Amino acid sequence: MKTTIVIIGLCVAYMGHALAQTNQIVASIDTNAPIHALPVVAKPKPLIMPKEITTRAGIVYKNIKIERVDPSGLTVSFSMAAGGLGITKITFDQLPPDLQMKYGYDSQAAAKFQSGEKQAAAQWAAKMTADEKEGKIIIAEREKQEEVEARQKAEAAKKAADEERKIKAAELAAAAAAYRATHPPVIIIQQQQQQQQGH
Repeated sequence: MKTTIVIIGLCVAYMGHALAQTNQIVASIDTNAPIHALPVVAKPKPLIMPKEITTRAGIVYKNIKIERVDPSGLTVSFSMAAGGLGITKITFDQLPPDLQMKYGYDSQAAAKFQSGEKQAAAQWAAKMTADEKEGKIIIAEREKQEEVEARQKAEAAKKAADEERKIKAAELAAAAAAYRATHPPVIIIQQQQQQQQGH
């Protein structure tokens, strides 16, 4: 008790000295006043965890650390024989009676909890299956839409190419017609004959 009072006194003196060095305003401390000790509170006993657990089936988990306790059992991390860490859930019905009692095993609560876990797992699996089906449907619809868009683009490109060919054919026909209009066939024949005579 005297040791505690001395330590508290030293802490107060040290803090006062430290605050004075930082140029902060410190309330005056009456160093002659008696120091009253705080009440001593008993420390709670720590929960002693086993270093290893051997199940009723004879499986041994070494260097365990209890990660979670729920109504149906213990989730523990442990050292694996091949090295590394493993994590598993050991249900209370697999544990020896002393550990069942230590962690408050109640078979009815455990059965209810396991039933809830199974139901939640089934709902999760059903949701995952539904999400997967929905995803496949969305992908199929997207692929179908992309196919339609690709076909429409190909048809539009073909139509544009056909229109361009028609325009070029019309331009060539118009040019040929304009040439024929300015160069009647008789003139062409005469020009050809004149060229042959000149050679």
